[in-house]
Amino acid sequence: MDMLFMDCVNMAKVKFASNQEHEFINNWKILQKAFKNAGVEKTIPVEKLVKGKFQDNFEFVQWFKRFFDANYIGPDPEYDPVEARHGKTDTPQIAQPRKGSGQLSRPVQPPAKNPVLSKGTFSKPSAGGPARNGGASKGGASGLGRPAAQSSRAAGGAAAQGPRTGGAAGGSSAAIAQKDAQIQELNNELTALQLTVEGLEKERDFYFGKLRDIEVKCQEEDTGSTVVQKVLEILYATEEGFAAPEEAGNSEEYEYNDEQDEY
Repeated sequence: MDMLFMDCVNMAKVKFASNQEHEFINNWKILQKAFKNAGVEKTIPVEKLVKGKFQDNFEFVQWFKRFFDANYIGPDPEYDPVEARHGKTDTPQIAQPRKGSGQLSRPVQPPAKNPVLSKGTFSKPSAGGPARNGGASKGGASGLGRPAAQSSRAAGGAAAQGPRTGGAAGGSSAAIAQKDAQIQELNNELTALQLTVEGLEKERDFYFGKLRDIEVKCQEEDTGSTVVQKVLEILYATEEGFAAPEEAGNSEEYEYNDEQDEY
């Protein structure tokens, strides 16, 4: 939003590493104010979004994607995102490890101080490096081998989890893109149908006004006229299968008051 409309967002008050509900609400309020400053008539459903439900957040992200595509005219060479954030780059994913007990930081430090273990860990990871590290730790005279084995197992676990996470993210992105295309197609069809209905309503009102003028003119003329009677018969005639109102046969039904004539 700040890239589309420069300086419309108060970036100094944005909490980039937010992980609490009150921080989320604060950021949504800042975005809502930015919408107002930019003249965007969009109300953000903050109460629904902070609950983290997929449907509500997906609909808002989809709306913002269309809004961004409609207003983005290309990169601005004068816009510096890092400077706009005042150098703040923390995100909930980066800030989350700071909450931990620090148990993962201790196994990583010994390999950095021990060149032998470092070579055994990173020289040939594809040929069973963790197994050899485990053997070296058994033959070592100190307890430095165990942290190295733990770090290698942690690294191996992270490497194994990486492809699975990437594959899931890729599949999710493809599914979202497919749903987005389907919704866009349905929105286009709905817009076309709405335009068709509006055109038919205007055409209906136009011809109804003409018929109403003819009816009033016929009622003002002498009812004994054959031409007038024929015109009224045509106006009041119904087609086969048409269900007329209960008082359709009463001519008083067509005596409108002044308020109805306004339509």
